[in-house]
Amino acid sequence: MKYILKILVLLFSLSVFAQQPPRGMDSERGKRPNNRMQAMKTLTPEQEATLWTKKMTLELDLNQNQQDQMYALILGKT
Repeated sequence: MKYILKILVLLFSLSVFAQQPPRGMDSERGKRPNNRMQAMKTLTPEQEATLWTKKMTLELDLNQNQQDQMYALILGKT
């Protein structure tokens, strides 16, 4: 009985280690490459403020006055 149990554990452990990693994983660190973050690093402060203002406008349905205020606020923080 112990012999059968050992064989089952061995087979199960081999099948676990035989699984291939998901596609798109970075082999060096085990993380997915994030191209969006790389693109965000190259934005100027004005572009970043415009982008965040547009996102907030879509999510919060801001009017033009609110958009201008948010743009100035975000631009001041970047």
